[in-house]
Amino acid sequence: MESTSLTTEKLKKIEYAPQIFGAAVICLSTFNQGALNGYTTIALPQWKNETNFDLRFDDNESSLFASSTFMIGIICSPIGGILSGWLGRRRLVLIATPLVICGWLITGFAQNKIMLFVGRIISGATVVSQSPAIPIYISETAHPKVRGSLVTFDALHWQLDILQLGSLATFSHGE
Repeated sequence: MESTSLTTEKLKKIEYAPQIFGAAVICLSTFNQGALNGYTTIALPQWKNETNFDLRFDDNESSLFASSTFMIGIICSPIGGILSGWLGRRRLVLIATPLVICGWLITGFAQNKIMLFVGRIISGATVVSQSPAIPIYISETAHPKVRGSLVTFDALHWQLDILQLGSLATFSHGE
């Protein structure tokens, strides 16, 4: 009898594996939100000393660049909430993810400050607009026994990415 209940417990844990994997995958977009916030920690000190004047930032431009994601978030977060109700949570994330990639590509291949700001605004707008949908999607699809734990993946991914970028900045600059 005892071995039967033990086997049943193992099967239940395996049953939750796809939900755990699904929550981890959809939270990768939140991981990107951490990158948006942590990226400026590494990039802005380099841009202040940039030899190319088209990419050199002064203090005011640095402040504006760092805060642009939060400013666009004031507008796009409520829009994302409306879109997640209209399109559905999963569909919103699937539509927004290519736009996030596009924004990062523009930022990565930027030739001037305008391209940097455009890339940051595109990435920031799409990440922030999909961020309300992620924990709701997880709570709608997860089994009640694991729902509470899986919803925390959202915040965990965000914090892990900020930690990763901070560590990268420390070790790459030798600080």
